[in-house]
Amino acid sequence: LEQHWTELAGDICHMPLEPFTLDETRLYLSNQGIADEQLVAQIHADTGGLGVLVELLAATKPQPGLPLPDISKDAVARFLQWTPQGERRRVALLAAVPRQFNKDILSAALGEEATSLFNWLSAQSYIRTSTERGWFYHEKVRELMLRYLWNTTPAELTATYTRLAEFFVGA
Repeated sequence: LEQHWTELAGDICHMPLEPFTLDETRLYLSNQGIADEQLVAQIHADTGGLGVLVELLAATKPQPGLPLPDISKDAVARFLQWTPQGERRRVALLAAVPRQFNKDILSAALGEEATSLFNWLSAQSYIRTSTERGWFYHEKVRELMLRYLWNTTPAELTATYTRLAEFFVGA
């Protein structure tokens, strides 16, 4: 549908999808020609059962006994595919640095006031919320975002950690 799906926005029903169980992962991978039990278990553990990550790893044709390929670049591209704005992409990446965030923590991570960006980010599908933690990334998504940052802009990652450390020391 490319961008034509936006014409159907009023007819779309949004449903949260739960991660695959090990059995569901096994079934999906067997349909992709991957049947080795150790490899299936490794893929399930590495992806946390997130369907998009299972699919991305399966597409690399992983082999039993070999390390799984790094899919962080493709995963970040997939998670941010509907976010063309450079600033919002940057926010989505840097918000993964703290284990959880709120408006104040996000502002500290970005080094700027972030209320409107927080409102946008907190509504994204890869963000979770709970009364105990506030807003946070699924751990597998966070791990991939951080790996991507480390591989592409390690100086910005380091600067974000520094801003957060200064924020929490002053808090």
